[in-house]
Amino acid sequence: MTITTLRKSVPAELLDISGHVPYTGKEGFTHPVAPVYFLGLNPGADPENGYDHLTIGQSLDVVWGCSKPFSEYLDGEWQGRPPLSHPMQRRMAHVFGRLGIDLRRIPASNLLFPRSGRAIRFSYDPEQVEELCWPFHDAVIHGLAIRTVIVAHSRAGERVRRRLGAAKLLERWEEANSRRWSFFAHEAGNGLRVLTITHPSVADWTAEPTDPTDFILNFMVGHY
Repeated sequence: MTITTLRKSVPAELLDISGHVPYTGKEGFTHPVAPVYFLGLNPGADPENGYDHLTIGQSLDVVWGCSKPFSEYLDGEWQGRPPLSHPMQRRMAHVFGRLGIDLRRIPASNLLFPRSGRAIRFSYDPEQVEELCWPFHDAVIHGLAIRTVIVAHSRAGERVRRRLGAAKLLERWEEANSRRWSFFAHEAGNGLRVLTITHPSVADWTAEPTDPTDFILNFMVGHY
């Protein structure tokens, strides 16, 4: 699979919309076999609030145009902050560091590419946009022989499980606190697993009661 092939899987009608596709550079999307594919629901920070964001097409050019391995979670300057100073970046670095997975060398994206301030305030039809975005994810999963998809959002997890036919519930874990938000492990008939976890924008993964690392290690296919 090539970057050119993946680029062509993003429909032209999405390219000029504020949003983001790849959260890792070319190295994350061109390995013969990737240990996991990481997905959120959609990019945050509403463009109507004055933030100067890339369009979906520009995100493909900028991130995949990097001359060295890159991860938005490790190297991105979010909201004008230095790399790794945003709480979500620190939480991602904590968990994937414990997993022993280099965030610069795995594919990472969002189920939906257009940006919105909050998931409940879409200015577009998420069902329609999902149809447009899914060919990209399908190409990543099959092209990189993905066996575990980690989805950091309950609603996105439901949608990804439906798309991949991951209907068999393997396990449900809860956070070790009074909130008791859940993690889910599902498996498709072909053995591919979808792990649905909390989102690092709202859950502090660096705190032991809410850290999803042990859950991921227990249910991801293989250990890396």
